Amino acid sequence: MRIMRTGFRSWLGIAIILLGGTTILPVRIYAQAAGQNAVFNSSTTTNTSAFIDAANFSSSGDICAKLHAILVSSILYIQATNWQVIDARGIVPTSGSTQPCTSNPWATLGSGRDWVTILLPAGTIQIATTWTLPQYTKIIGEGPGTTILQACTSISCTAGAFSPGSAMIQMGCGNGSCGQSFGVGVENLTLDGQSQVIDGIDNSDAEEQSYAKHVQMINIGGTGLSLGIDTSTSKTNHSSYSDISITETSVGNACINIQPNAQPRGIHGITCTCLTSSGSVCSSSNSHPGIYLDGSDVSLQDVNINGFGDGIRIGSQGTSGTVQNNIIFNITGGTNVNDLVHICGSNYGSHSACSQTSNAVSDLTVMGITSSANNTIQDDVADTLLAESTDPTVGMYIVGEQVTLVSGSLTGYSRFTTSPSIPTWRVGTADPPIGSCSIGTLYSRTSNSSTSPPTVWGCTGSSSWTPIK
Repeated sequence: MRIMRTGFRSWLGIAIILLGGTTILPVRIYAQAAGQNAVFNSSTTTNTSAFIDAANFSSSGDICAKLHAILVSSILYIQATNWQVIDARGIVPTSGSTQPCTSNPWATLGSGRDWVTILLPAGTIQIATTWTLPQYTKIIGEGPGTTILQACTSISCTAGAFSPGSAMIQMGCGNGSCGQSFGVGVENLTLDGQSQVIDGIDNSDAEEQSYAKHVQMINIGGTGLSLGIDTSTSKTNHSSYSDISITETSVGNACINIQPNAQPRGIHGITCTCLTSSGSVCSSSNSHPGIYLDGSDVSLQDVNINGFGDGIRIGSQGTSGTVQNNIIFNITGGTNVNDLVHICGSNYGSHSACSQTSNAVSDLTVMGITSSANNTIQDDVADTLLAESTDPTVGMYIVGEQVTLVSGSLTGYSRFTTSPSIPTWRVGTADPPIGSCSIGTLYSRTSNSSTSPPTVWGCTGSSSWTPIK
């Protein structure tokens, strides 16, 4: 028994020595550049520039100065095609939730310094100038209402106010004539214009793989989202936008302006509202539309508009050219909208005309339109008005192309709609129903009938169907 106790104590002593030895072995630490995180490779710990902590980067100045220092550093933290990440979420103000940004972080960048994703912190960043995002640059906040970029005014910060007509964010090079930019992204943040006459986001240069999503814009006195084309290349803005909420001030402009010849990939999930200084919804006499649609090959989906004279105004800008191959669907309007969808043209009859009526709108598909007051669709191409009182919901309304005579003179446009208020083409398995019909409406019977050989009828009066064939 004594021998066993001695042996146990001996082994315990050896174990303690071995364990103690391992706790005092030195761990090799490698030198790191400022702001770079440590990573473990196959055998050692080293630094990486793929993920940079901006809060620990050795630089003085505000958040924009720190970001700029990383982007232009002679150490070349950011290199083309590397898709690096700068994490600025640790840069928070010493007190409160507001911090200044007095410069454009992307000013005077060298070649290849633009392949980067920047993670922005929570809180309010007061910017004093336009953020011009070069190609392959993405900024990502922590969510709308959490990360806020606020445009300085002469009162709100010492840097002064924005220049009227400028934008808070410019996607691409910024002057509309410098060539194409790719891969520009803006997401998960709020833009607060503080009711200045400035835009939220402008894009004339950013093309494929460029986008804005999960973005809230408030107190916008200019245009929320303005989409144009690069004049030096005539490229047509193939970018996409989704989950965008825009609140215009009563002295503002449109929520979205799709300029002539612009062709964004798609604009889906839009809330567009005009508010007065007291916070109430603007009246339907507002001269601006919620959305200008003057480009081609554009899809607008899941849109809610309130507080504008027109919800979507199509073909009202420019002096020549066409607006074609557009599709808008699932559009709803509030009570403070006069014409939810206004198709501009020269045949406006006794109704209010667009500011410009010469653009030829064609090949337009409108589906799932629901209004709450006034007019659902005003079509100045075919001189047609569908009022909310008779057509609060329109399932489909299609304007085709121009119909011409052999001599070449214009006679009208092809049109199809599910509305019972105007001529259209109906289909059924039996003879035409007895009851009112709009003059010019066609009816096709799809089943055979020995008693009624005709299969096509035309409406010639309030309840009169005449066999055609």
